[in-house]
Amino acid sequence: MNKDSLENSIGSDHSPAEEGDSLSQELEAARSEAAHNQELLARAIADLDNFRKRITREKEDLQKYRSEALVKSLLPILDNFKNGIKAVQQENATEEIIKGFCVIFEQVSEVLREQGVKEISPLGDLFDPHLHDCLSQIPSSESPEGTVIEVIRPGYMLHDRLLRPATVIISSGNPS
Repeated sequence: MNKDSLENSIGSDHSPAEEGDSLSQELEAARSEAAHNQELLARAIADLDNFRKRITREKEDLQKYRSEALVKSLLPILDNFKNGIKAVQQENATEEIIKGFCVIFEQVSEVLREQGVKEISPLGDLFDPHLHDCLSQIPSSESPEGTVIEVIRPGYMLHDRLLRPATVIISSGNPS
């Protein structure tokens, strides 16, 4: 191999100085691109962090104000109670007061029904320990053993979840 063919086989159309300049430019471009990508990554991380903070804040607000609709629907009932108290203080209109409290009771019941609350009033049903708290057992010739013969306090369900069991008295069977 001669000297000319060796230079041609190396493929040296450019001088080593030109090759160095070209590599320096490529290196600078790669560094610039890396810095740009690093900046994009930092922004993406900051955006993700801000998103997480916003979601946490919104979740806290949702928890904090989840009962807003229920409370708003109870406010007129509270107003009616206040008016009932004023009526009791001003005059002796017993029948009107009773009617007023019946209306208020119906309003509260309707608001609770709209929220998915159902009353458990198990008079005559068999005792269910999942839905009832037994206060006592009384002998009864009219009701078989384990039957609810008196509801002391009704229970309540929210959709399919027990809020409060009904407090009941059950039959212990025939007194004999």
